[in-house]
Amino acid sequence: YQESLRYFEQLLQEGNECEAAYIHNRLGIARRNENEVSKALDHFNEALRFYSETSLSDRKLLAGIHHNIG
Repeated sequence: YQESLRYFEQLLQEGNECEAAYIHNRLGIARRNENEVSKALDHFNEALRFYSETSLSDRKLLAGIHHNIG
C-alpha cells in the first residue's frame, strides 16, 4: 500500500495535467481502500478538477470518478 502511494505521488510530480486526473482517481481508490475516506474524497475532487481543466474526453474516467465519490 505505502509503496503504491509513493509511486502515484511520484507520478503526480512527473506527469502532466491530463494524467493527473487518472492518478488522483487511483490515489482516491487507494485511500478509500485504507478507510481514509476524507483523503479519498480530496483525491476524487482533485481528479474532477483536473478533468474539467483539461481537454480530456474520456467519459469512462469521468464516470468512474463520480462512481468512486458515490
